[in-house]
Parts: sequence; structure tokens; C-alpha cells
Amino acid sequence: MTEGQLIACERKEGVNDNMTKSHFHDFYEIYFLEEGGRNIIIESDIFSIEPGMFALKAPYVMHHSYGDLNVPFKRIVLYFRPNALTSKELRDAMENSTGTYRPDPSLQRTMEEILRQMLEEENENPVFKQESMQSLLNTMLVTFLRKADNKEKSCNKHLIGEVMDFIHENYAENISLEGLAKKFYVSHYYLCREFKRMTNRTIVQYISVTRISNAQRKIMETDLSITEISNLTGFSNVTHFNRVFKKYAGISPSQYRKDYREIAKQKL
Repeated sequence: MTEGQLIACERKEGVNDNMTKSHFHDFYEIYFLEEGGRNIIIESDIFSIEPGMFALKAPYVMHHSYGDLNVPFKRIVLYFRPNALTSKELRDAMENSTGTYRPDPSLQRTMEEILRQMLEEENENPVFKQESMQSLLNTMLVTFLRKADNKEKSCNKHLIGEVMDFIHENYAENISLEGLAKKFYVSHYYLCREFKRMTNRTIVQYISVTRISNAQRKIMETDLSITEISNLTGFSNVTHFNRVFKKYAGISPSQYRKDYREIAKQKL
């Protein structure tokens, strides 16, 4: 979604289109699956969704998705900023809405129809497009929140869920594969194999992404120096931190802070 947009909507389809790293953004995302099957990782929880289900991710929540080999899929993805919601009550209700949902047939039809209208607005109606999409968005969210008792439970396997929770809680510490295997009473080989099977990434990748995402939050939300943030997010030295940060974020930590502050100034 481009800077300055309140809402954006698109339909995507593909096969073997799997994310290799988690990410977050400063807006909400609704991921409505039309065809196929997908696995969604939100923070340390793993969910499987089927056609007619959707995942909702709040701003700054780490997430990524992947699917089984050679399984095609189609989804509608809706992005919207918190200030697209027209009341404080609605914004408050949405704060704890992150998760995956299996709507009943009536709600599913309503959401599909509204998303279809939003796609039409996005692609065919340039005049008052954002105003119309904002009205449709708020109608859909009110309808959804009135029936928000259909939240799905995580399908984490017991072991992998505990490992992911441990990484999230201890990313600032020295975490090794050998230490994890010993802590959870499994072999190094078994732990690596099961983690990759469940999350579509290695343990080392997951630790790095968790550290970098927390570093990004600290860069945006504090005035701590890059060296201090490096130490607080589990890196032994700032040189290594800079290298890993650029690998996952695409730019250096200092450039990330500069860009964020420039964007924040423009919003004032």
C-alpha cells in the first residue's frame, strides 16, 4: 500500500508463492482465501486456512504465509490504516482482533460481496474511490465484529509452538540450536526437521527475523542508539547487526531510522 493511501485491495493468485521471512507493517491486513489452502504464521502461532476463511493482522504484528508444494491458491488481500475506521469504538474493538476466522455462511457471503465491491472500486472507479472503500470497509468490519465468535485456534504442534514462544521471549539472549535441542529434550536433527516442516523456515532464520523485527520496533519507537539496539536484540556486535538487518530489511538500521522519521514528519 502506497504512502498516503487509507485503503487498498487486490486479488492475487499463484503457486509455490511462499514468503521466506516474516514481516510487519503499520496498517491492518485482511487475507481472504478464495481457493486452495495456506498456512499462516502470526507471531508464534501457526494456522491453516481453507477457502472462505480469512486471517486478520493488526499493525506491527509479525506474520508470513506459505502453502504446500504445487498447490495453487487465490486470495483477496485488503489493507487499511487505523484512521480508516470511523469511530473510536470500532478502533478499540479491532485492537485485539488479530487471528484467523471461519465465518458462518451468511457472514462469508457478506464479506465476499463487500470485498468484490471494493475490488471494483479499486480498479474501476477513480472518483471518490477512497471514500467509497472506507464506507464499505466500516460496514464489513461492523458486520464481522458483531459475529466475532468464530476465531480459530492455533494448530501449533506442542513442541514447535513452545520453541517459537521461547524464541520470542528470549530473542535478546544467546540462543543456539544445541541449547534449544537440550532444553526441549529432542535431537538437533529432529528439532531442525520439524521446525522447517511446520514453519517453512530454519530455526536460525526464525531467530534472525524475530530479532530484526524487534529491532525495527525499537528504531521506530525509541531514541536508543543503533549500538544499544543491537545489544538489546541479541547481537554480539554492531557490525553483525548491521549485516543481518540489511539482509532482512533491505537497508541499514540508520537508513531505516532516517526513512521512518521522514515519513513521520510528512504525516504531521
